[in-house]
Amino acid sequence: MQLKWLEDFVALSETRNFTRAAELRHVTHPAFGRRIRSLEQWVGVPLLDRTRFPAILTREGEAFLESARATLAALHSGRAAAISAVRGAHNLVRIATGSTVAHTHFPRWLSHLHQRVGDFQTAISTGSVQDAFERLTEGHADFALTYGHPQLAVELDVKRFASQDIARERMVAVVACDAQFLLPGTAKKPIPLLRLAPTLAMAHIIDARLRSTPRIYFRTAHTADSALMVQNFARAGLGVAWLPEGLVQDDILARRLRALGTQYDLPLVVRLYRALGVHTPLLEKIWRASQSADL
Repeated sequence: MQLKWLEDFVALSETRNFTRAAELRHVTHPAFGRRIRSLEQWVGVPLLDRTRFPAILTREGEAFLESARATLAALHSGRAAAISAVRGAHNLVRIATGSTVAHTHFPRWLSHLHQRVGDFQTAISTGSVQDAFERLTEGHADFALTYGHPQLAVELDVKRFASQDIARERMVAVVACDAQFLLPGTAKKPIPLLRLAPTLAMAHIIDARLRSTPRIYFRTAHTADSALMVQNFARAGLGVAWLPEGLVQDDILARRLRALGTQYDLPLVVRLYRALGVHTPLLEKIWRASQSADL
């Protein structure tokens, strides 16, 4: 039996909806369903009445729910106490962040913290936004630092997690300075678009903008799962790319890239998330110091 199965079951009991619960748990609908069935196999009885919609718990499921909640509460409390002791002793902070934020705002945020809080150790993991939230929700990170946007709705249990915006950012449409591409393009001559892979959260923001602006004419030229790679494609004159300003501002100043106009900008924020179950003086200082960050 895996702890995440219990957390899945509690989420499903609260939402009564597989799709919604899967979103809250940051897994796909099929994977979520498999985990619930695995839990039922471990318990040995059906926990859900699948003949009803929305899903309801069986009598056995209602009885097991009490045990699941009590078990999770005890485990989270015990783990929080143990982690708090270790963090206090070793002055260590675990941070999960997106791979692009790691190159833009993260260094400035960390420098700001050292000025306000003093020295401390960090264990930093980078990856996708999904990776960062998984590490946070599974207790493998004290903080997660990611980009935020209405298109990137993040559903976290407000009893277990909190968030605050620490900086404003925008995505800008850029091309190589010597490139002849101009937005919005035409039906006969669409602009070559340098796309971020759909596995990256920022890709969904750009796609939503393109769908809502039908007068932008484009064709996909190249797709990459790294904003840094797309940035290099843009420098090479291969097309138009939407990228965070913090990533391309040096290129713009050095005239390697040029922005195509503020009317094409997409607003973002840099958002810090924390797990509320682990409290140490250091983590509290970092949270308070981040409120005054000017990145």
